Amino acid sequence: DELWPGAIFLAKYIVANNQNLAINSNTQVVEIGAGRCGLPGLTAAALGARVTLCDLNENLASLHFNAKVNPGSARVQALRWAADIDVQGLENADFVLGTDVVYRENLVAPLICTLRRLRPKRLILANEERSKNQRRFAQTLSAVGFHINNEFTQNKIHVIDAIPAESWSMDFDASMPVKLLRHTSSVDQDSHGGDGLGGQVWPGAVALAEFVLPYCHGKRVLELGAGTGYCGLCVSLVANHVIMTDQFLDLLAHNVAKSNFSNVTIRYCLWNDDYIYDKTDFFDVILGAELTPMIDGHEALAKEILRRFMQSSKTSSSSRAFLTAAPCSSSLSSSDSSTFTKDTITCRCATHHFIKTAIQTGLSVNHCHTNIPIPANILNLDRTFDDGLDFVWILELGLSLSFSLEQNA
Repeated sequence: DELWPGAIFLAKYIVANNQNLAINSNTQVVEIGAGRCGLPGLTAAALGARVTLCDLNENLASLHFNAKVNPGSARVQALRWAADIDVQGLENADFVLGTDVVYRENLVAPLICTLRRLRPKRLILANEERSKNQRRFAQTLSAVGFHINNEFTQNKIHVIDAIPAESWSMDFDASMPVKLLRHTSSVDQDSHGGDGLGGQVWPGAVALAEFVLPYCHGKRVLELGAGTGYCGLCVSLVANHVIMTDQFLDLLAHNVAKSNFSNVTIRYCLWNDDYIYDKTDFFDVILGAELTPMIDGHEALAKEILRRFMQSSKTSSSSRAFLTAAPCSSSLSSSDSSTFTKDTITCRCATHHFIKTAIQTGLSVNHCHTNIPIPANILNLDRTFDDGLDFVWILELGLSLSFSLEQNA
């Protein structure tokens, strides 16, 4: 029953800024995660708005009572995040309000799904800044189609004021499910999602998930370029915690929310770009499935892996990365991967170009696992590459000893 600081701040903010917000009898307001009090929503109701207070069923009785004894027009409705049926009748509100809704980062995926379905004209969130989650969430909102009008922190409360971007496309074609390895859950694919690359499960993701399971038991895992989330969700069955990152988060949020795995979170990440770190950003294992076909992205990818290694080296000296790559006709095999240097690699294929870039960046290729088969009998998966091969290479990367010594000198 306790009022959280974010709720008190947002209620005061609404009153102090109503000349700009223009909340009146024609305004429709939805408060998500209203708890048992619903203070921001009730404040809007007192200003004349038609308000719906939303939370889980166990909080509705208290919300009903508060709506009854306070002035204004407020009704109460159950809303489970990521449950599309609960959103009906709440779409296209003038305002969606929320306070302290991202205090746990595993709530981000279902919250994103709900906000996309609500389609508000304006979104205002106020969260007590307990960690970096609140600031990271603004990046996530931008990645799924919101434009951040204003973002500020005052009295340890982080406020996000956002509107949908003009080009916002709300829907994607979630279809053609691919079952997770060793689990009954599945991920949906979207042939129109993101940049046209991250909307489907690639064969390398399935091969990587099968290969790295023994390395991920009880570990903290980071996946780069997660796409549909297939690989990260598979390893989450054995990992301690999995953080999946991508530039495009719509389909990823959908699949993570659908899985309902409590040890999985999603984050926006543009390789080698600005990133909000905190003390929890260390990883034992870094994963990447089929991230190397585009040569112009190799340097950014290698630098991203390097900085993750450097951050993790503060707490773990044995971090390693596993990346699937297209097979190459080169005679190099797992037995001679120790001979990889920027001078000995002469093949010009994308895989060897990345290996050379990684070495130049400060990474080491500890092993090149060749001829790793793509698991068979998986429905809705294109199991072969363009050249018809049904196996992949998996590059095992680490932090170069010479680079590590240089940084610590």
